[in-house]
Amino acid sequence: MGRNVLKKIAYYFLALSLLVPAPASVYAADGEGKVEVKPAESQDKPVFKNASVHDPSVIKVDDTYYVLGSHLAMAKTKDLMQWDKVADGVNAANPLFDDVTKELAEALDWAESETLWAGDIIQLEDGKFYMYYNACKGDSPRSALGVAVADHIEGPYKDLGIFLKDKKV
Repeated sequence: MGRNVLKKIAYYFLALSLLVPAPASVYAADGEGKVEVKPAESQDKPVFKNASVHDPSVIKVDDTYYVLGSHLAMAKTKDLMQWDKVADGVNAANPLFDDVTKELAEALDWAESETLWAGDIIQLEDGKFYMYYNACKGDSPRSALGVAVADHIEGPYKDLGIFLKDKKV
């Protein structure tokens, strides 16, 4: 056989090996040192549990990740796959505040808004959690930025007040 024919055969098998998927396997050793080969199809596929949080900021507390976002939504996870909703909505039932509509009434009234946008939480050296909140109407430049504090990441938070108000002059 000529060299060109051997090259063509080699290229054919190389191309074929790239097109045909190899059977995926998972190797696991049992307690006696024996190795068991299982096809990947028999393995459990990871399952993602969703929790919607718009404009999230992330904080890790111990072994748990939390996201806080607009509309006072919060979710948490330990593995970044299974998310649990903690809170959602600027309403009296939101567990992050005893009653957020009363606690943050000054900011909501100033901004002429019924919701909060893109909050953030940090934990300072005193061990407390500080939530920065933003009340903004959305179709006007009226906004109020403030901070609330809690002993625990999931609240309840108490308002420390507004530190910046803005409006069109």
